Amino acid sequence: MPELAQPHNNSFFLRFAPEPLPGQPLVLTKEVRKNLLQKLKCIQSIIGAYGTLVSPPYVQGGMLVLDILRVSDDLAQISPEQILEDLRRTHDEIQRNALSPDPKPHTVAVTSYNLLPILHALKNGCTDANSPAVLSIDGSNHLLPIPTAADFTEPSPEDLHQKTGEFRIVGLRRDDANGHRLLITRDDLIVHCPLNDPKWAWASIRDVLNCDAWLRGTIQRPGRGSPWRVCAETAIILQPSLPGVA
Repeated sequence: MPELAQPHNNSFFLRFAPEPLPGQPLVLTKEVRKNLLQKLKCIQSIIGAYGTLVSPPYVQGGMLVLDILRVSDDLAQISPEQILEDLRRTHDEIQRNALSPDPKPHTVAVTSYNLLPILHALKNGCTDANSPAVLSIDGSNHLLPIPTAADFTEPSPEDLHQKTGEFRIVGLRRDDANGHRLLITRDDLIVHCPLNDPKWAWASIRDVLNCDAWLRGTIQRPGRGSPWRVCAETAIILQPSLPGVA
C-alpha cells in the first residue's frame, strides 16, 4: 500500500523520501534529491494557483507540506473540498478533450485554466504510485489526480487554422450576395463557400438539405476570429435517402 500522509487538518502532502526512523536523519541521496526537486515544482505550481491561500511550504519527515489557510476575506476563501473538486474536474475536462475527435484548445476546453500548471507538475513529478500526492481534508486523505502526457492533447497552432477530413453537414445558409455558408459538425461550425463559383452555387449545393451530406477535404482560416473557408479540392458528398425511408 502507498504510504500516505498522517491525518492533518487541511494540507497538501507530497512525499519525496521514505519516512526516516525516529531519531535518525533524513539522508538526501541522489534519488531523493531528484525527487525533491520534482516535488518542489509541484509545490510551486500550487502556490502559483492559490497564492496567499496556502502557507509557505515546509518539510515534515519525508514530505513537503502546504497548509490551506483561512483568510479574513470570505470572498477570497476557498474550501479544500472545492480545491479538490476543481482539480478533479480540470483533469476530467482535459481527458474528455483529448479523447474527442475534434479536441479544442485548453483555453476553450478547460473551465479553470489556471490549474493546468498543477496538473502538468503532477504528471512530471508524481508518477510513483508509492509516493502519491495527497490533499488531506479534516483528517481524511484524498489522492490528487495524476494525468498522463496523452491527457494534454490539444490542437497545434497549425491545426487551429486548418482541418482535414469528412465533416457532417448539419445546415446550410443561403447568401447570394456574399457566398453561402455550410454548418458542419455538432458544434455548428460555419464554413464559407466561394462566391461566383458554379461548384458552390445554390443550385449545386442545396440538396444537402434533403439528404445526409458530408464535406470532404480541407477547410482553412487565416487566423483566430477569421471565417473558415473551403479549399479548392474540398467537395460535398451526398448520401440520398433510401426509397420509403424517412
